[in-house]
This record gives sequence, C-alpha cells and structure tokens, in this order.
Amino acid sequence: MMAVTVLSEAGLSECARTDTDCLPGFGMFSFVAVVVGSLAIVWFAAAVTATVAIIDSTLGVTGTVMWILTVWMMPLVGVIAWNLHSRGRYDAPVRHPG
Repeated sequence: MMAVTVLSEAGLSECARTDTDCLPGFGMFSFVAVVVGSLAIVWFAAAVTATVAIIDSTLGVTGTVMWILTVWMMPLVGVIAWNLHSRGRYDAPVRHPG
C-alpha cells in the first residue's frame, strides 16, 4: 500500500505543496497562446465578413477572386484594404417612398 501512496504523490501536487515552479515559462506561454488565439479569431471573423461583402458586391469574377485572395492571404491588411476600397461604393441604392 505504501508504493501506491508514493506514486500518487509524484507530479504537480508535489510542486504545489513545496511551492516549486515545476513548469517555468508556462504562464507566459499561456498568455501568448490566448493573445494569438484571440487575434486569430478576430482575423477569421473579419475575413469571413469581408468575403461575404465581396461576393455580394458588383465586382466581376476576376475582381471578386482577386479581392478574396487579398483578404485571405494578407491577414487584417487585406480586410482593411477592402473596407477602404468598398466604403460607399457597393451600397445598395436607397428607395424613397413616393
């Protein structure tokens, strides 16, 4: 029974009990992973939104393909370029009653 107790104490519980940093640098790794993951999610959402806007625009086939490639191959820069390019150009016409 003693061997089971000794084996179960080996690991991170021993680090916590002795106040030892058994995983040096893990906190920084976690921080960087969260920041990079968040940026990736923002980029993906922006790229999908821009892709839908490009498909809905009145561009020809070549222009549509080029803009979609630009948006997906140049993270955030392509999305910003599309938004600057399309600002006010591809809005649906407003119908006034009467």
